[in-house]
Amino acid sequence: MQPFLVNQNRRISDNPIRELVHSYGSRTGALFLAHIPLALLMLNYPFIAIFHALFTLAVGIITASSTRRLERTVYVAAYITGAEVLWRMTQQWLFWEYGKYAVTAVFFVSILRMLRRKEQLLPFLYFLLLIPSTALILGHNLDALRQDISFNLSGPFSLMISCLFFSRVNLTKENIRRTLIALVMPITGIAAIVIYKILTAQVILFQSSSMMETSGGFGPNQVSAILGLAALSIYLIYLLCGKFNLRQRVLMIAGIIYFASQSALTFSRTGVAIASASALLAFLFLIRNTQTRLKIILTVAIFAFIANYYIFPRLQLFTGGAILMRFTDTSSTGRADIFKADLEIWKNHLIFGVGPGQARFHRSKYYKKKAAAHTEFSRLVAEHGVYGFVAFLLLLTMGFNYLRNANSLKSKGLIASLTGWSYLFLLGSAMRLVAPSFLFGLASARIFIEDNE
Repeated sequence: MQPFLVNQNRRISDNPIRELVHSYGSRTGALFLAHIPLALLMLNYPFIAIFHALFTLAVGIITASSTRRLERTVYVAAYITGAEVLWRMTQQWLFWEYGKYAVTAVFFVSILRMLRRKEQLLPFLYFLLLIPSTALILGHNLDALRQDISFNLSGPFSLMISCLFFSRVNLTKENIRRTLIALVMPITGIAAIVIYKILTAQVILFQSSSMMETSGGFGPNQVSAILGLAALSIYLIYLLCGKFNLRQRVLMIAGIIYFASQSALTFSRTGVAIASASALLAFLFLIRNTQTRLKIILTVAIFAFIANYYIFPRLQLFTGGAILMRFTDTSSTGRADIFKADLEIWKNHLIFGVGPGQARFHRSKYYKKKAAAHTEFSRLVAEHGVYGFVAFLLLLTMGFNYLRNANSLKSKGLIASLTGWSYLFLLGSAMRLVAPSFLFGLASARIFIEDNE
C-alpha cells in the first residue's frame, strides 16, 4: 500500500481563523468597512475629521521623509486624494484647499530627499507660465490676494509637483492595485454619508438639477465626481490588476454598480459621464489585447443586463422618473456660456489675461451673472492670456507623451483612462479637487503591466 504523501511546500495553518484575519484580503475588507462608522462619526463630531486629516498628513510626511520605497508615499497620497471630499463634507475648520496642499507637501518632501540633476521640464514650464499674470493683482489687499492665488493656482501647483514626483516612480501591477484601493477606501465613507442623509431626510423633492439632498448635504458636482472615480478605479483593478476568483469578481462588480448608482443619484451628471468616458478610453486599448478582450465583453454584458433590468428601473421608481429626465437633458447648465465668456475676456486681455481669480468679475459682462470657473482650459486663457494658452498646450503634450512612452497595451489603457479622467474633470469642474492632479501625475510614472500577464 502506497503511503499518503503530503506536499511539504504547502503551509497548513494550525488556526484557520487567525490566518483569515491576517490575510491581505480580509484586512483590506475590514479597513473598507471601518470607514463607514468613521465617516458617520466625523459627520457628527467634526473634531474627529480634523484629527483624521492631520493624522493622515503626518503619516504621509513621515513616510515620505523616511523611506526610499516611493510606492508607500504613493499609497498615502492616493488616500488623501480620496479623503478630500470626505473632509470637506464633515468639518468646517480646515481650509478649503487642504487636500491639495497635503498631497503637494507629501510629494515635495519626497522630492527634496531625492533631488537629481535632470528634472522634467514641461511640468515646470506649465506652472511658470501662470506666474506673470499674478502681477496684475498685487495691488489687492493681502487676504484677497492670498485667496485668489491659493484657490486658482494651488491646483496647477499640485499638478506640477505630482508630475515631478511620479517621474521618479516605477509601479508594478501590484502597486497600481494598492494605489487604487487606497484611493477608493475613504470614498466608502462618502457613500455611507450619502446613504445616511437620504435615509434620514424627511422629504426629498427630485428635480431637474443637481441635488444637495442626495449628495450628503454637500456639493453634488464634487460628490458625483469622486463617487464616479471610485467606480472607475474598481473597474481598472478588475481589468488590469490580476486574476480574481468568483467571489472577488462579484464583489468588484457590486462595488462598481454601488458607486455608480450613488453618483447618479446626486443628479450631477459629471461623475457618471467622466467615469464612463474614461472607461471607454481604457477599453479602446485593452480590447486589442486577446487575454483582456473576453473579460471586457463579459463585463460589459453583465453591467448592461444588471443596469437595464435591475438598477435603472429601481432608480426610476425611487426618483419618480426624474432621473431619466435629468440624464437625457443635454443642456450644459451654463458651462457653455461661461466658456464663451472666458473667450471674450481673453480677446480683450490677450497677453496676460485679467489675473488669477479675476475672471469671475468680468464674466458678468458676457454672461447673465458673476460665475466661478467651471472649465480650467478657458480659465487659463481668460486669467493668464497667451501664457495660459501655452500652458494648456503643454498639458496636452504631457498627456500625449505619457501615453506614447507606455510599454504595453495594458499600460496604455491605464494611462489613457487616468489622463482622460483628469482632462474631462478639468473640462467640467476646473480644479476644484486634487484628484485630477494626482491622477495626471500617476499617469507620468513608469508603469509596468505586461500584456501576457
